[in-house]
Amino acid sequence: MNTILTKITQGVNLNKERTPYIYAVALMGLFTFLFLGAEYLFVDVLSHIVSEDRTVLAQNYALGISAAGFALYPLFNRFCKDRLKAVCSVIIGFLSVLCLVFICSGTAYTAIFATGLVLFLLLGLVGSGVFYVSMRMMKTDKYLARSVGISYALGMKDSRTTSTQLLGLLQHSEPTGRLRRTAAV
Repeated sequence: MNTILTKITQGVNLNKERTPYIYAVALMGLFTFLFLGAEYLFVDVLSHIVSEDRTVLAQNYALGISAAGFALYPLFNRFCKDRLKAVCSVIIGFLSVLCLVFICSGTAYTAIFATGLVLFLLLGLVGSGVFYVSMRMMKTDKYLARSVGISYALGMKDSRTTSTQLLGLLQHSEPTGRLRRTAAV
């Protein structure tokens, strides 16, 4: 019994060696949560406007463009100076929020689709930066697979429910009554 208790306490020991891993997992988990929530929100809004086939196709394009954004981060990191990176990060965050608001309030497929592509290009860029920073926080790659797996599991938890609740709040707060229109489709 003592050996089991010792192993449990060693596993929970939050010493300075494990703190970067905890921060890295939290950072990757938060990004994964936001990315999956935005993806579900995008697909949910489109599914009220067009058929399932076009919705799935739009989702595939969005995920593909996010991979392009992921691949662009090394160029961004190499050629931008620190001050420019900070300014660009604020602009990317602001544009991402604007894209989300437009996706939630839009009614035309083409406009929502184009905005979603911009959003997922930006999120791919941010995601690459998040994973780069997270990997730099870790001293070694000893717990790399475990850390990424845990962060993904944390990010998946309730991302669909939260984005559905956000969409519901945005729809109820609109004076145009968009909720009634989408419910009738």
